[in-house]
Amino acid sequence: MRSFVARFPVFVFVTIALAVQFGMVGFVYMTVPDGLDVNDVPLAHEVFRLRVFFPLLLVVLITYYLEGSTGLKKLFGPFLRWRAPAKWYALAVSWKFIMGYLALIIVLVQGGAVEWVSPDNLKNLLLHMPFIVGIAVVEETAWIRFSMTRMQSRYSAFWSAMIVGNCWACWYLPMNLIDIGTPLGVPDIVFHSGVVSLTVLLIWVYNTTRSGTVLLIMQILSNMAFFIVPVLPQGMNDASRIIAYGWLFVVVATTLVLVFGTKNISRRGRVRWDDQDQVPNEDGSADLALPEVYSGQQRSRAPSV
Repeated sequence: MRSFVARFPVFVFVTIALAVQFGMVGFVYMTVPDGLDVNDVPLAHEVFRLRVFFPLLLVVLITYYLEGSTGLKKLFGPFLRWRAPAKWYALAVSWKFIMGYLALIIVLVQGGAVEWVSPDNLKNLLLHMPFIVGIAVVEETAWIRFSMTRMQSRYSAFWSAMIVGNCWACWYLPMNLIDIGTPLGVPDIVFHSGVVSLTVLLIWVYNTTRSGTVLLIMQILSNMAFFIVPVLPQGMNDASRIIAYGWLFVVVATTLVLVFGTKNISRRGRVRWDDQDQVPNEDGSADLALPEVYSGQQRSRAPSV
């Protein structure tokens, strides 16, 4: 059993995570009567909230089972790697707002009606902040830290992103099917392609910066932005803005792959699970060195591995 899990840890994680997700969402769907919201049924509400954190629990258990406390340090260590050029923090804070407002401009140019801010959502944003931070930690740990770095040990960054991104999107599929927990009116293909595009964007940043802190901020601001920028549909037949956003996101992800290449989606080597404490070279190999990964910093010249 251990050898199977060690050989296919991402497969084990995805299989169990999807099975539990479909099971728990199905339970919620069966428990909530027609005409009521999930928040109106306490048991369904608690189950629906708790299922969000199951992927984090699962990757912690798998990692500890395979590597003990050393593995847990690998899993969470990059969240403490905050040293990155200021431009990456600027991108982390602003990227979702830039994308959202570009989508609004596209809709406006096409003759659609747009608004530029959602001031009424500020209270909801503050109320949801603990959950926004929590889900960001879960998703970055489970889908990027655990899954992507392991996949990149075997496959190129592009194919790793395609595999993990589609699995990540499928994790949301049962919620999209019953319209609980995801925004109403967002076409399923737009939501799915958005998650895959997000995976490409995140792995570009992570392979370049090696900073889990930057990724965490990106994900937190990603979830915050939709409370401020009115891109999400206001009804079931009001999807023009989110469709524009979705197509724009696909274009951005495709551009990153074309510019930086499929091998690493970065000018640096891709991050692999077993060499996360190493400094990548341009060709994808790594030097044993300090965590700093930028040319202006001192690093050792140990032989490559």
